[in-house]
Amino acid sequence: MSLSLVSSVRTGLRRLALLALVLGTACSDTTGVQPETVVPHVTANIGGSAWAANYLVSLAVGDLYEAEKRVDIVGLEIAPNHAGRQITLNLLNFAGPGTYSLGAVDTNGSSAYYISSPDVRASPAVRSQQDAIYTSRRAGAGTVTITSYSPASGEIAGSFSVEVVRSGDATAVIQITNGRFAGRIVRGT
Repeated sequence: MSLSLVSSVRTGLRRLALLALVLGTACSDTTGVQPETVVPHVTANIGGSAWAANYLVSLAVGDLYEAEKRVDIVGLEIAPNHAGRQITLNLLNFAGPGTYSLGAVDTNGSSAYYISSPDVRASPAVRSQQDAIYTSRRAGAGTVTITSYSPASGEIAGSFSVEVVRSGDATAVIQITNGRFAGRIVRGT
């Protein structure tokens, strides 16, 4: 597995862990104050079913790693039963608007992954056993088209589609289609 993918998966897992912490805090709130509704910033069809992110980390749609010329677009969704799903698009050699080809995660090129978790509040040890992780596995597995990007404001928008395969089960293939994203990217660490 490439170093950038390992870094991106770790970032994704940290985002889901942060989400679980926030949810645990929100669920224990007895003031009656409801969390703000988030307008979906990432949408797609996953396996033919409509999906929309409903959670923002750092109020951003992704991270910019300037030294690596990498952008990670991330969409998180959490259900009332604490099940969660995440789509991450790793764009290497990011140069602004244009089309980026998504390939195998271990080729040091742009790639994608999708995580489905039955309970994002579970411990990392439990999550490593329960979560289903899917990754792009072949050259030309998908594309991301950046339609607009402002380095000054960090605003970015685009579309994507990709085929992902479950880790450990090459017969479990999911098509992610009609993807769209819009929002701000922040500088990553």
